[in-house]
Amino acid sequence: MGLYVQFQRRAIESLRDHPEAIPTPPIADASKIHSSQGNKLYIAGVSNGIGTCSDVLDMDVLVLTDKPVRQHIKPEQLACAYTVLLRDLTEKEIVADDLARLGVARRCVELLSPTPQDAGLVVFEPTDRSSIYTAVI
Repeated sequence: MGLYVQFQRRAIESLRDHPEAIPTPPIADASKIHSSQGNKLYIAGVSNGIGTCSDVLDMDVLVLTDKPVRQHIKPEQLACAYTVLLRDLTEKEIVADDLARLGVARRCVELLSPTPQDAGLVVFEPTDRSSIYTAVI
């Protein structure tokens, strides 16, 4: 399991220097997290900046997904440096990625940027900045 986390954490950390990598806003209700396209997003977890999987210590990153999750994290516990979306590769990314074209299991994390909203909504805009890594399964 540690190897999988390390690949994913390195992909997440590669996005940290972009201007869109801004702190995650307060989230009062996990059911009010959406993409700018109106899709529901779910909290997959927090990538912690601790241990041997992290080059950047003490930097937690919120990881969202567009697929429902089993474990629910209480949003009031989150204080993250920035947010990423864990997702499958797009067709365009598969064509451009030699390993994905060969059938190697690949995943992607995409940097998200929060946009201000009313009514307690937290909306994230894709930034088109992503990092692909090999999913060790």
